[in-house]
Amino acid sequence: MTRLGAGPTMAIIASVAMLGAVAAGMCVVGSPTHQRQLKLDDQRISALSVMANAVHRYRLVHHTLPGDLSELRLQGRWSSDPVTGEPYAYNRLGDDTYTLCAHFDAVDQRHTGDYATPYLYTPGSPAWRHPAGLYCFHFAAESDNVPVLGTPR
Repeated sequence: MTRLGAGPTMAIIASVAMLGAVAAGMCVVGSPTHQRQLKLDDQRISALSVMANAVHRYRLVHHTLPGDLSELRLQGRWSSDPVTGEPYAYNRLGDDTYTLCAHFDAVDQRHTGDYATPYLYTPGSPAWRHPAGLYCFHFAAESDNVPVLGTPR
């Protein structure tokens, strides 16, 4: 039986340590695919936040909610999903309540303990948490554009 020298032994040990570090890193932050899904979901939430702000401004000017999103004159990335290109769903439920819906790739489990600041999207804020799949955020016109409760669809 041949004995390995110090050089090859160190190379094997370094390789095993590197593989262990990569595996540990993926356990902590997730795979690159999962990170991409989270980033795309952040873009979706950011767009929904912009839409909620636009609905709020529309209501201030017109004293009613828009009938559909075309009345808001949103353009480009704010009006459609970054992957599918499909428009986000807006449903007027009543005189002062509506939903904004999107299809999410991953569950948002990044609870920061802070509530969403009106008009701003903060990743991980509880008000914007969502499961994977189609999910609708409910808004009340007086809620400062922070979802009042979410309803899975």
